[in-house]
Amino acid sequence: MAPRSSPPQGRGSSRRTLRGSGNGIERFVQLLAHPRWQGAVIFLAAFALYANTLGHGFVLDDGLVITDNPYVQRGFRGIPDILTHDSFFGTLGESANLSGGRYRPLSIVMFAAEHALFGDGPFAHHLINVLLYGLTAIVLLRWSRRTVFAGYPLAALAAVLLFVAHPVHTEVVANIKSRDEILSLLFIILTLDLHFRETLRISDQLKAAGCFALALLSKENGIILPAIAPLALFTFRGMPLPRALKACWPLALVAVLYLAVRFGVIGHQLREVPGVLDNPYVLATGTQKIATILAVLLAYVGLLLWPHPLTYDYSFAQVPYRDFGDLAAWGGGALLLVLLVMSARAFFRRDVPGWCALFFLATWLLVSGLFVNIGAPMAERFLYQASLPFIIAVVVCVRHGLARASGDGDIRVPAVLTLALCLPMAALTIVRNADWRDPNDLLLHDVGVSARSARANTYAGIACVRKARASADKPGQRELAEQALGYFAAADGIVPGYLPTLLNRGVACLLLDSVPAAEASWDQVRAVEPDNTMLKGYEAWLYDHYFHEGMKAGVDHDFTRAIASLEKAVRYGPQRAEAWYNLGGACFTNGDTARARTSWEQALRIDPQNAGARQGLGALGR
Repeated sequence: MAPRSSPPQGRGSSRRTLRGSGNGIERFVQLLAHPRWQGAVIFLAAFALYANTLGHGFVLDDGLVITDNPYVQRGFRGIPDILTHDSFFGTLGESANLSGGRYRPLSIVMFAAEHALFGDGPFAHHLINVLLYGLTAIVLLRWSRRTVFAGYPLAALAAVLLFVAHPVHTEVVANIKSRDEILSLLFIILTLDLHFRETLRISDQLKAAGCFALALLSKENGIILPAIAPLALFTFRGMPLPRALKACWPLALVAVLYLAVRFGVIGHQLREVPGVLDNPYVLATGTQKIATILAVLLAYVGLLLWPHPLTYDYSFAQVPYRDFGDLAAWGGGALLLVLLVMSARAFFRRDVPGWCALFFLATWLLVSGLFVNIGAPMAERFLYQASLPFIIAVVVCVRHGLARASGDGDIRVPAVLTLALCLPMAALTIVRNADWRDPNDLLLHDVGVSARSARANTYAGIACVRKARASADKPGQRELAEQALGYFAAADGIVPGYLPTLLNRGVACLLLDSVPAAEASWDQVRAVEPDNTMLKGYEAWLYDHYFHEGMKAGVDHDFTRAIASLEKAVRYGPQRAEAWYNLGGACFTNGDTARARTSWEQALRIDPQNAGARQGLGALGR
């Protein structure tokens, strides 16, 4: 297709939108075509679809960026640290899992400010996510009316309604942490919109550059804009490509400055991550990696067309390795070839689907894992930005198809797409939102979808452990602990030795009163990561358990058992003088004076004022 070189920039009137079957329909169409009415409809739709998230709690990575992040918890005082560190540094420190680094301070600065203003609860964070989503829809409507659907306001409304209602966006809006995705796309659209003013002034270019900077500070996704924006001016405004490139030069400058700041703050951070759950292709051959990435591209388009069922986790081995004997890899390769051809054509013809293909392809390449490890082979949040060009292309093609069939595509498109797609998609969105209410419910629901994922099984087991520890019902607690062990066994069968599996399996064993099994699980962790911080808490529990068990055995005059338990106690509490003193007493009573002496000497080394140990050594003839 070849749009007009200078499309009309009307405020919603179009001779193609006024035809109907009667005066009532005509008036309704005129009203619905008005930009203010459309804006109200779009914003209310966005708010209504996600209103049921306002009572939700913190889930998944919300702890990483909010509740467990000391910089955010300091409120405004933490903002300087947020701006000068990797986005996950406050919680994880110098983690080896931060391959490539994350410098996305804008959303985290907002979380810190919200914490200072509104306190610890999640309500304000969820509300702001929903409001920002509605604002994104309004900005998208304004931009699409000026560009893609100039002169076709009802088609613009249909496209934005489809975007707002698409269920694949639930992870982005319902998960507070994903505000970086919302902000990034919001500022990308604002940047594009500022380039489509009737007269592109220097002030508009500077504002656009500022919005682009904010997009990059939200998430790295915006780095594609210096390529997308000039082609948008070429495609939708009829501007010659050299002139379009010249108009967008401030964007390239901002991109360079951003990369300089990012490098200055976090450096390269291109560490090799050994674990398959944080480096999904580490076990794949080169051809398997490429084949799997192509299959994932096909799966992404499948999710955009049929967004059910949805899940928070697509990690190993939920997304299986593919090879070039797999039809999915060939299907993804064919799709990639089509996108490449369409993208190339967009540079020579003012072709809207071609521009959409380039936008989609550039976005996908950033999150494909082809060049940089992004920690997951696939995620629904990665589709948030990519869904926009996909939906635009669908509406453009349907509008033109209906226009050729009936001579009037603009009135029929909203009815067809809204009734056939938007309403069922809205229903799926509302239902899916409910899964995000509580972290335990989300984990236990989504493991049914991601049953092949080691991470999903591990975190379902963790959810069972949390519910068991919160339960006062002993039989119910045991049932949940046994269910947790089932999930942990499944996870261990997929990825043996995953530390969160081992750590939490030990807790489940404790809930079933199987202390030796818990120790065995934690010993596996200790062999791999002796300084694991979670082990310290578990060792404190084991110390208390064995110390009290040893003391009780001593009261019962079972000194052999007392010695065995107290030896375990000093293993887990080597700096606890009372354990060494009582071990010495049990050994002395049991006739092992040499062991009694060394135990009391150790007690005195830890606590020189320990009168009991001093008295015991005196009895031995010190």
